[in-house]
Amino acid sequence: MKRLIKILIVIVLIAAAVVGGRKLVMKRRAELKKEKAVAHYPLPVQVAKAQKGSFIQTVRYLGKIESNHVMVLKARISGQVMKRLHLEGDPLKKGELLVALDSEKNGTVRELMSQIDVLKAKIASLKIQEKNLAAIYERDTVLYKNGAISEEAWELSENKLSATRGQITALESEITSIRTKLTYTRIASPVDGVLSRYYVKNGDVLFPGQPVCQIVKKGSFKVKVEVTPEDLSRITIGTPVEVGKLPLKVSRIYPVASNRSLAILEADFGEVASPYKLGEIVPVKVRVQSLENVWIVPVEAVLHRENKALVFAVVNGKIDPVEVNVLAIGDINVALSSKGLKEKLPVVCAHESRLMTLYKGQSVKITGEFVREALQ
Repeated sequence: MKRLIKILIVIVLIAAAVVGGRKLVMKRRAELKKEKAVAHYPLPVQVAKAQKGSFIQTVRYLGKIESNHVMVLKARISGQVMKRLHLEGDPLKKGELLVALDSEKNGTVRELMSQIDVLKAKIASLKIQEKNLAAIYERDTVLYKNGAISEEAWELSENKLSATRGQITALESEITSIRTKLTYTRIASPVDGVLSRYYVKNGDVLFPGQPVCQIVKKGSFKVKVEVTPEDLSRITIGTPVEVGKLPLKVSRIYPVASNRSLAILEADFGEVASPYKLGEIVPVKVRVQSLENVWIVPVEAVLHRENKALVFAVVNGKIDPVEVNVLAIGDINVALSSKGLKEKLPVVCAHESRLMTLYKGQSVKITGEFVREALQ
């Protein structure tokens, strides 16, 4: 009997709970009916318009500035650097002074000038002697012709004059040589070019054969770039390249020439003035492909999936995914082929994480043209 009572009590409690729960559900439904539905606002998006045109694909590399003609000027006389007359990177004209050497401090200039003075004095004395000997020779020639003196006496007079004149010529040559040495105290550029490097500072003492500065001949600058074999297959002599903002063209190609199994290409600056120093590492863009009549959109418009790529067109305020084929990717734009694209069709541009949330039929509101800086 007690067991039956317990069962009845349990049944009553369950029934009460069911009835109470049903009332709560009905009450909540009534409350929900009174509440206003939450508004669903269109998603704000930025768009770019698909356009057909020409697409140039470039690849980025780092290049090294080199030269086909580098000269190192060396000291040819001892002396002290009085002044460096230029800055590294300055353009030079042939004959333009680079370094002034003050050799008087170690006596070189003073000694050479003193030698010139001594030689000049000797020459002056010899010229007086030459004048006297020339007069004697003319007299002896007349006497010899008239039989007044022997042939031996006449030849002796001639030899004395010739010897004196030979001494004068030798001394004059010596003066020329000394004056040439004096020019070594002022080092000048032998060609038109660029001063790429100084090896000395003001106040340094130089010795013959010591490097003073380095000059790159005008028109000999070039950029050297290592490229992958894959990119090399799309590069030929004359392919456009950009060094910084300078437009150049490939001048030479050396397939697999580096110790890293990379190919090497070189582009000459020619008569274009190089704003870079020898050995400087610079950014280089190499054109590897040019496509015509392709769809062009910003890189931010394409969602790359494992087996396909999509752009999200906006048609009548709704998202319409369009499957595309990616032909080439540039720095800021992508070249595509697709049957679903139309001229000036607006496509959404956003981070990839944002593109992944878009779906067909989703309501969106175009807030303006795509601005890349807004995504930073």
